[in-house]
Amino acid sequence: MVGEIHNYILDTNVLIGNPDAIHTFDGNNIYLPITVIRELDKLKKGTGEVAFSAREALRNIGKLTDNVQPDEIQEGIKLGDGSTFYLCDEKKRSEYGDDDILDLAEKIKNEHKNQKTVLVSKDTAVRIRAKSRGIFSEDYFHDKAQVDFDEMFSIQDQFTLPDESLANMFSGSKDGKPNIIEIPESLEGRVQQNQYFEILSNDASYRLHVKVKGTQLVSLSNNRRTQIEGIKARNSRQLYLLDACLDQEVPIVNGLGRAGTGKTLMAIIAGLNQINHLNEKYERIMVFRPLVDAGSSEIGFLPGRVEDKIGPYFGAIKNLVDFVLKGPGTQTLLAEEKLIFNPPNYLRGDTVNNTYIIVDEAQNFTNAELRLIGTRMGQNCKMVTVGDPFQSDLRFNNDERDNALTKATAYFKNLKKPTERALFAYVVLNEVERSKSAAVWGKF
Repeated sequence: MVGEIHNYILDTNVLIGNPDAIHTFDGNNIYLPITVIRELDKLKKGTGEVAFSAREALRNIGKLTDNVQPDEIQEGIKLGDGSTFYLCDEKKRSEYGDDDILDLAEKIKNEHKNQKTVLVSKDTAVRIRAKSRGIFSEDYFHDKAQVDFDEMFSIQDQFTLPDESLANMFSGSKDGKPNIIEIPESLEGRVQQNQYFEILSNDASYRLHVKVKGTQLVSLSNNRRTQIEGIKARNSRQLYLLDACLDQEVPIVNGLGRAGTGKTLMAIIAGLNQINHLNEKYERIMVFRPLVDAGSSEIGFLPGRVEDKIGPYFGAIKNLVDFVLKGPGTQTLLAEEKLIFNPPNYLRGDTVNNTYIIVDEAQNFTNAELRLIGTRMGQNCKMVTVGDPFQSDLRFNNDERDNALTKATAYFKNLKKPTERALFAYVVLNEVERSKSAAVWGKF
């Protein structure tokens, strides 16, 4: 029934996934068990993504309760979107927070038999337990990226064009390299800004890698170098990502792919190449990696200075930089502050200028963390975000549609304003190039 008011009881993990989740149930009743506040209070200590989200969630709840009287909280706080927020402190408390949440959901269901009551949780076990007690339950869908994964990862990267279109690319060329041409009618509506693909002649005797720029197709062989810092792209997708990272007209680039596909290497090669040329606008490379691994400790509990604490998390980046520079060049760049390592939450209040930013292992970032980095971009900045959406180690958001890499890619990919969409490019890498052994292990 359209317009029917539902009762939603929120689990802690919903607010960890989206600290502003309370404001995403327009026109309905939102119930928050006090046990959620206790759990958020336990989780708020530290510098990791969970602690950050817990603190933000508590701040958001505090904004709702700070300026109201206690009886108003009991009666429900009216929100601007037409919904009503209830903070429920039940006297009977169990040893386990999940039981308190389930008990409250059952109570609300019994008190409001004419309304649908739904327990919202990202925990599959809690949802199963709720349904076993006759309570509707569902995952938190509002913050899931609305994207067709088959469409995103199988984006068409090969088109056949009439011979005359290919002939036009070479007409007037003095050096034998293809020119820029207008997008043929046969491709209109089928390709997006900054999309990379291969065009073939009718008999497939000729192949050409191109990208979409405005209303034109630009040949990569005429536009970019295919070998940077002595390292050559090993396949077409690496070539596309390398070109996108070198394109200073595109400040936001995402690279998605399994382990060993070369996405981080391409980002680093392009960054090193651009800071090594005085005429380039980037003065330094700033690399962000999440301080989260399966079973890792948070930075606040590790010994030593900040540099010592985050050092182990950036070992893979140091190895790649040394590999590209063919020697131990990382320490020199670090000493000259041309290479900077940062955990995700160390940019608050700062504006970053003249910087080539790499966000590595982005599938282990929350939405808030990735947004924090992106909103700090100032003049002459580029942000390259890479990761494997299927390999998330996030404690609460380990669904491939829940991590920041997926959400950001879907968001930018679907921007409607041409001027905004032109700022973004993304490439999906699908060939493991690390080694044949790595490729086999990747299928394990």
